[in-house]
Amino acid sequence: MPILPIDAGRYGTSEMKDIFDDQKKITYQLEIEGAVAKSQSEIGMIPKSAAQNIAKMAKLNKTQMRE
Repeated sequence: MPILPIDAGRYGTSEMKDIFDDQKKITYQLEIEGAVAKSQSEIGMIPKSAAQNIAKMAKLNKTQMRE
């Protein structure tokens, strides 16, 4: 359900709408999760194998969403 006028597609350029696309938002969130997991593994908060698995799954989901 659109909250803002841009969400309804009423305003904004096609480039701007592309940036705020729901799938793009999820892709950005997955990239952030992978980076956070890597940082957490570097400080010993989570095992390196877990961080690698999280980053791998984030990239896998990102690839699947583009198809």
